[in-house]
Amino acid sequence: MPEIKVRFFGFRPEVSDFEKETRSIADGTTVKDLWDELRSSSRSGKLLAQADERTVAVLVNRQVVERSQMQQTVLAEGDTVTLMVFVMGG
Repeated sequence: MPEIKVRFFGFRPEVSDFEKETRSIADGTTVKDLWDELRSSSRSGKLLAQADERTVAVLVNRQVVERSQMQQTVLAEGDTVTLMVFVMGG
């Protein structure tokens, strides 16, 4: 099974007790599959539940993955997936 790294940025510190994790995935796993898996897992789901999906950017190896491409983007051994919350402020 391929291993990937998942990194989390911009989540509230009191909710986020971790910044990255290594995860084994099945061959053929897409970004959308990973997103769904993360949303349903107890640990990362707690993080993602606080964010509006529209405010979370998904990057694979530092390249933005458009929402329309999440189902077609297949992850591979050694990929780094970054989930980044956009925060507005003034």
